[in-house]
Amino acid sequence: MRRTALTHTFNDQQLRHVMIDGEPWFVAVDACRCLDLNVEKGTTHHLRKLDGDEKRIARRQDYPVLDTG
Repeated sequence: MRRTALTHTFNDQQLRHVMIDGEPWFVAVDACRCLDLNVEKGTTHHLRKLDGDEKRIARRQDYPVLDTG
């Protein structure tokens, strides 16, 4: 299983994502900010709207670029 991590800018916001098995998985707080969703109290309430196969936990020690924000 090949994994890479990338950081981009979208609408003047940092957007981090990791590639897992050839598919992009975005960091929830970054994606919410890019979409102008309120993240003051976290992203949990936004993530509840996603199906189980649409979310995944990526640990910082596995993806050091995730520590940049």
